[in-house]
Amino acid sequence: MGQSHWFAVLGIGLAISCSKQANNGADGNPSDPDGASNLSDARTDAPVQASAGCGKPATSGYQCFDETFEGAPRRWCMFVPPGYDPNKPHSLMLGLHGCGGSPEGVHGNAAAPQEIYAAADFVFVYPKSLGDCWEYNNPNSSDFHFVKHAIATASGQLCVDQARTFAHGMSSGGMMASKVLCQNIVKGSAAISLNEACSTQPRPVWLYGGTSDSYYDSYIAPGRDGWIRTNGCSATTQPLGTGPCVEYQGCRARTVWCSDARGHVWPREPWAAEGIMDFFRSL
Repeated sequence: MGQSHWFAVLGIGLAISCSKQANNGADGNPSDPDGASNLSDARTDAPVQASAGCGKPATSGYQCFDETFEGAPRRWCMFVPPGYDPNKPHSLMLGLHGCGGSPEGVHGNAAAPQEIYAAADFVFVYPKSLGDCWEYNNPNSSDFHFVKHAIATASGQLCVDQARTFAHGMSSGGMMASKVLCQNIVKGSAAISLNEACSTQPRPVWLYGGTSDSYYDSYIAPGRDGWIRTNGCSATTQPLGTGPCVEYQGCRARTVWCSDARGHVWPREPWAAEGIMDFFRSL
């Protein structure tokens, strides 16, 4: 995994439009969601693992990097919160766009305001897929390599707790968020409108699916049910927060399910962003 050149572009760009599908306010639509992985176990109780970027000064704000990676032009961005402390290991969150989306779209879209609720204890990394959608069915694809590369590069520049890396994503990005969790690239994931229980080992997940989503019966509900089985949950649930969310009880890893009557969208209400951040902080 090499790179030949690298330069920073400051500021927020315009979201990439998709000629095949219009952006629905959730930064993209899904690819054909299928595939599985045989993946290793993950831990969420590991001690702090300070990255090589600890102690290095960094400027707060949003910046993007364009480079050549595995022979192709690639782009990833990161957000450093105001009040960032270079001597404090921060949790790192991947933001994964949907089909036709972009890092700028995930960062700038009001549908994904996790940064607002992150205070100064998270940094954010937004990679761009090689194609329109994430190639999540192949764990050896360049997309998986690039996600790991973006995490590693950001961790070399910023002070990151490498035991506390997480992912959230919508649609194709939701499937990718599931897959990077199953690959043990991250320790927990929030998957919006698409997910897959792709591991035989318990994994902490926060899931959302609207009952009017065309993928609800074919992928969203089966994915939820798969995680319930994988995580060893009982059928008992406990209401969680102020939104349409419950937490399954008796699980070997936290399993949160949120659902309402909407379609293929990212919920924009505070219960979603706050719920995701509180979920990751608890791990």
